Amino acid sequence: MKMLRKLFTVLFTSCVIVLSKTTEPPEKGFTIVTQDDCGNPKQQPNLFSGKSWTFPETNRTEMQRSDPRFVTLIYGSPAVYRYVGLDPSARYILRVHYYNSVHARKVKVEIDGELADKEQVLPLDKLLTRVIPVPLDSYKDALILVSFNATEGPDAIVSAIELWSNKSELLKPVGSFLRFRIDEFPDLPKPLHITATMKVHHSPWTYSNIKLTPQAVKDTGWTPWVDLHSLPGKANGSLIISIPEGAKGITRFSVVQNDSVFIRDFNWEEPDGSKIIVTPDFSDLRTFREQERRYYRLTLQQTGGRLFPLARPPLFFGNA
Repeated sequence: MKMLRKLFTVLFTSCVIVLSKTTEPPEKGFTIVTQDDCGNPKQQPNLFSGKSWTFPETNRTEMQRSDPRFVTLIYGSPAVYRYVGLDPSARYILRVHYYNSVHARKVKVEIDGELADKEQVLPLDKLLTRVIPVPLDSYKDALILVSFNATEGPDAIVSAIELWSNKSELLKPVGSFLRFRIDEFPDLPKPLHITATMKVHHSPWTYSNIKLTPQAVKDTGWTPWVDLHSLPGKANGSLIISIPEGAKGITRFSVVQNDSVFIRDFNWEEPDGSKIIVTPDFSDLRTFREQERRYYRLTLQQTGGRLFPLARPPLFFGNA
């Protein structure tokens, strides 16, 4: 009965509501692989977007004095955390702590855009902890985006997040990695070098002759991983890869150096397969052709699905 009075749990939609602080693993054999003290700039390595708030010392409650994690929080519409290095062969559980001391709020949680925890009322001046299993299908690419969305109240808030796993560590290293698989050499003397040009939206606007094969390629197969973030342009712009004519292969992008959890492959023979729009976190990878199609469709949406606002006769055209 003592345990029942200390800990009240309700099993609901694959989540556990915990109304008291707990340090026990959510499942036997699980350990914390990473955690965020939300709002603490030095203790939230996985923050993707959101604003920090620190409660004034004069307004802190006994709960906040006893656990410094609840002195700060992240708020936003939504507030988002990004976790990288999840192993597809492992299981993961999020334990999320909310400490709401102002405004009536309701918050739901999404993982990669899919509902992971239904709308919850955040009680005032009370700790609410949610235990949320991470769906296996969500981290086949080694990463997840966890979004906290307000369904009632000014903003979503979150105080602390723990990521638990039945494996002791996340996959490492983490970065903006690229490698090539050479399937066929061109009719040129070996060895093969692959370089690129990165066009960016700031001075100097263009970085040329970026080496993407650290050593000369002498045979078919995979080249070593290269971290684009360490190269000029820092994986943020238009990457134009110089593939020798006649060569066949693919370009692989991944956030970890592991071929089982890559983000995407681009075949050199597909339209614009060597011209890629990249972002540092690889959340948006697309060929120039796909980017053109995207803008074309967005423009059509703004013009009621009609071509004539885009061009007048005889200049009707569309390349998407």
